[in-house]
Amino acid sequence: MQEQLHFGFTKPWPSPAIEGLYRSTGSDTLRLNYLKFLQKNLKKPLELAFTQNRSTMLSFKEEKDIYKLRLHELFLEASNAEVQALADYLQTHNKVSGEIIDAFIAKIAQKLPPKYTKRRVKGRFFNLEKLFSELNKEHFHHQCSAKITWGKAQRKRHRKSIQLGLYYYDENI
Repeated sequence: MQEQLHFGFTKPWPSPAIEGLYRSTGSDTLRLNYLKFLQKNLKKPLELAFTQNRSTMLSFKEEKDIYKLRLHELFLEASNAEVQALADYLQTHNKVSGEIIDAFIAKIAQKLPPKYTKRRVKGRFFNLEKLFSELNKEHFHHQCSAKITWGKAQRKRHRKSIQLGLYYYDENI
């Protein structure tokens, strides 16, 4: 797994005149320019982190002396207008800017790979595919199209509950 980059500054970032978000091929340069672009539109210093989080594309926290912003790394593909809307939303919570951000998140969410790309159906004692096929035939007349797989083993230490199963609607698994 890739390490997340974290840009934290305790004093305001000197804001050179940036007309638009300068895009380069260097990932670190792009991230730093992203920070500069956002920082010039905010009244407080910005602590910015890019993540690969699948469930939270954007999280923002305003503290006394600093803004803390975490963005999915796909935000690096945002247009200048989308980045400007992000900066505006962080500062003013403008409804139109929020709608632009929502539309961008919907667009990048489609680019995310499925959560479970590899299915494991054979376990130490049971073949889940065989059991599923029998149950689907007997009780659902082969109408159930869900997939089945073994999940990750949970820690056994200090366990308070046992999870028997999960269903992910988006992946039909």
